[in-house]
Amino acid sequence: ESLKRHIGRRLVSTDVVHPGPANQLRLTFGRPEAELALGDPLPPGWHVLYFLPRVAPDGLRPDGSPIDSGVIPPMPLPRRMFAGQQTRFHRPIRIGDAVRRETELMDVALKTGSTGTLVFTTVVDRVFTPEGLALEEERRGVFREEV
Repeated sequence: ESLKRHIGRRLVSTDVVHPGPANQLRLTFGRPEAELALGDPLPPGWHVLYFLPRVAPDGLRPDGSPIDSGVIPPMPLPRRMFAGQQTRFHRPIRIGDAVRRETELMDVALKTGSTGTLVFTTVVDRVFTPEGLALEEERRGVFREEV
């Protein structure tokens, strides 16, 4: 199967945990804490504010996700759905940290269901701070035919 040959594909990206995005989210949620500053821990789960894809409009699928994520190959199926996530936190990510994310395609499986062809993907992200592994996140997705 041609999709299976992509298992093990890796992408490494870097970012800096600037306070701006985290403070904007803090305000959006109406959290009463003081502004996050250099050295403060990023609240768990807020790492999603960083490592954002930089893709021109012609590189996007109809749902707004990148056609090529770097590890998941381009899919011929037009609908992409979130199918679950598990995150393990090992140490804090701090405002000001230079961080590295290693993304790997762990599995891709083609199946046929009652609604047609489905492709299931499993991607693992590992985020490192200068102190070491901060978190591991496993995301599952499903690509399917148009309804």
